[in-house]
Amino acid sequence: MVTRFVPKQNRGVFIISSSDYSHEAGEVSEEVTKPPVVEKYNQSKYGVDVVDEMIASYYAIFPTKRWPVRLFLHLVHTVAYNAYKLFILKFPNWRSNDRSKRRIALRELVRLLIIPHILRRRRNLTGIHLQVRRSWDIVLNLPVVHGEPDQNVFPMGPDFDQEINPTPTRKLAAGGSQHQRTRRRCEICAGNCDQRKISDVQCCRCKRFVCGDHRFEWCDICTNLRY
Repeated sequence: MVTRFVPKQNRGVFIISSSDYSHEAGEVSEEVTKPPVVEKYNQSKYGVDVVDEMIASYYAIFPTKRWPVRLFLHLVHTVAYNAYKLFILKFPNWRSNDRSKRRIALRELVRLLIIPHILRRRRNLTGIHLQVRRSWDIVLNLPVVHGEPDQNVFPMGPDFDQEINPTPTRKLAAGGSQHQRTRRRCEICAGNCDQRKISDVQCCRCKRFVCGDHRFEWCDICTNLRY
């Protein structure tokens, strides 16, 4: 239930509780100065403040003015903290001397929650930025496999180019026009043709035209290291 309590003029407080206070007196009178939910909050506000302080130590939330989204994200942090406490109660000896065990537990919880979504998104990589795919591989602990177009971004020689592009480039006929089309729409951008960005840069391996959002620049050192 949601209760709005105004202790002073122009000073309203919203209290959200999972308990049901509908059977109790909810009106404020001379004898009852505060609603039951406020009385209950005052009795347990020390624990609420401590939990809020602990949640704030690992608070990962993006700025937003939408209070339903902010409330949902706060509930997610609260549920994560409750899951951590239940885990510690069941396994009290887990990393007993490690002061960063809560951070480790939160990272493992996040990884277990996002892996199913990553596996679902990996079924169709159309329009997914290369950096996002690299992050997925890091989370899934996948090695970089040379020779696969989605696992390596470096040129692998003419043999690999023939494997990617089995159809050879058409040569200009004798006496034909020497003008070649050097600008096309990005072949990785999602959406219809009008929404794709125009680019004059081709991938040195697969010869696709790619815009700035779907290409990366590498130095000689990183290229030699093969990422």
